[in-house]
Amino acid sequence: MINFLLYAKNIDLTARFYDALGVGIVREKHGNGPEHFSFSEGAIVAEIYPETSGQEFVSFLIRIEIQHSVQSVLSALLDVDLDYSYVCGSTISSERYNKQRLKDPDGRIIDIVQYKY
Repeated sequence: MINFLLYAKNIDLTARFYDALGVGIVREKHGNGPEHFSFSEGAIVAEIYPETSGQEFVSFLIRIEIQHSVQSVLSALLDVDLDYSYVCGSTISSERYNKQRLKDPDGRIIDIVQYKY
């Protein structure tokens, strides 16, 4: 299993953001640990934990392949009271895919990709 940990200033807002992208967010708590959120696909699990003071963020690109249209993802952001401030530029269309770059509430770059199989 591969586990990604995302530390967020506002875990509820960040969870709503990723849930709008269609990844299926689940609220969790393990023992005495903090309440957090997770989503998984196969052997990959991503968990969203609250940021602790003094913690440094590590920036990296997250790519999520979607089966539905990029426009439906943008609409989903609005449906959960998020806005287009998370959208970076226009949708890029090529022969192989449609791609939209977003930034999550903590500034991590997310590429949403719909392949044209």
